[in-house]
Amino acid sequence: MAETGGEANPDHPPAAPTRVPPRFRGRVSRVLIPERVLQRRIADMARELARRHPPDGELVITPVLNGAFMFAADLARALGAVSTLDVRFEFAKTSTYGEALGAGGDQRRVQIDLQPADVVGRSMLLVDDILDHGFTLCALRDRMAGWGVRHVQVCVLLDKQLSDPSPETLAQRAKAAPDLIGFRIPDVWVAGYGLDAAGALRQLPGIVAVDPEA
Repeated sequence: MAETGGEANPDHPPAAPTRVPPRFRGRVSRVLIPERVLQRRIADMARELARRHPPDGELVITPVLNGAFMFAADLARALGAVSTLDVRFEFAKTSTYGEALGAGGDQRRVQIDLQPADVVGRSMLLVDDILDHGFTLCALRDRMAGWGVRHVQVCVLLDKQLSDPSPETLAQRAKAAPDLIGFRIPDVWVAGYGLDAAGALRQLPGIVAVDPEA
């Protein structure tokens, strides 16, 4: 079972952040996870990772770009504060094409920019920003297994609880199976802390809910 920090509370959120650029303030409805809560949970996740790995071992952190870059950096720094693990980085750039998963099967294809020679025989920690349908994480898990990676763990900051997932999507999410989860969030659009809304808002220090129609 995945380690998780609990659920974001959508019912009693703080006010919308003042650091949102003026042209986007109409789209940000609330702060879902404030910065202090994020950083506290990331410190807890780092301690959990330190318990799972020998202090003289190597761990290759593989952020899924672009959304996970802030999370992966803070997680690595927090891990360095509590462990002597030899932490290395290899970055995975992915692109997803095709239609959503339906009764006819997986119609999406995930292109992965990561070289097999960089990961074979190593212990990998895939770090992603958010789990929704699970296409990217499933593709990365499968590809790394075929490349001969010694051990793969998956860590996600956000696990979106989809409001009406199909049976096929539920199966895909189960296959993605994160080992470590930061927060479970409701089925809303989110941005901030590396996640974007139409290329913007990545710089926000917390996670905000975004109105996709505004």
